[in-house]
Amino acid sequence: MAMAELNNKRFKYRGTSYFVAGSHKCQIGSAGEKRSPLGKPKNIDVHNQINPEKIGTLNSRIIEVDLDVKNHTGLGALIPLTLSGVPLPIDIDHVNNKLTKGDLKLAHIWVSEPQLKKAANDSPRLLDDLIDWGNDARLVNEIFVVVEASVAEKFQSNPSFNIGASLGGFIGAQIGGDGGRAGRVDITLAPDSVFAYQLADIVWDAKAKKKRKKIKKLNDDQFGTG
Repeated sequence: MAMAELNNKRFKYRGTSYFVAGSHKCQIGSAGEKRSPLGKPKNIDVHNQINPEKIGTLNSRIIEVDLDVKNHTGLGALIPLTLSGVPLPIDIDHVNNKLTKGDLKLAHIWVSEPQLKKAANDSPRLLDDLIDWGNDARLVNEIFVVVEASVAEKFQSNPSFNIGASLGGFIGAQIGGDGGRAGRVDITLAPDSVFAYQLADIVWDAKAKKKRKKIKKLNDDQFGTG
């Protein structure tokens, strides 16, 4: 079981630091501006969202962690559990206990760089927004959610799964079932279900803002790297 650290600024797992502040607003494909408020953790100010149907497929893995909670001031001592597809904030210490027992699992969900780049480039209005936001423009490319053990089994059996838009514009995920409803789990990856995330920094096709038309590349932007 790997060690992971969680505080009010970051979630650190296997040497990578992920953002925590503002996670309640994030889902895969969220778009906004990276903020560095004085005296507060860095975060993304979400303004827009790529249509999940343009993204199409997400990747996932279930990870087992021994969660070391050093300081959860500012987290409200709560962490969201996706219970039957519904985000439910519960006590961090309770979550950690359940993670240790195996009753709850931590799901790491991400989209590949080529997929996210194509989805953004195929979204003209969002692309205009990203260009307008300048060098602070970011996309969310990875998230972490806590799920029930039964849902985790579906993730483990289906490391790649299809997504689409659900009610409220959230991401609806259909996991398992071989294309049918039998054995399938439908969950909503709402922003409120996310407790940590990673950002993608944008490399444009031109240095000058007024000449930018398309995203050339996306680079991982970890917490604490800039």
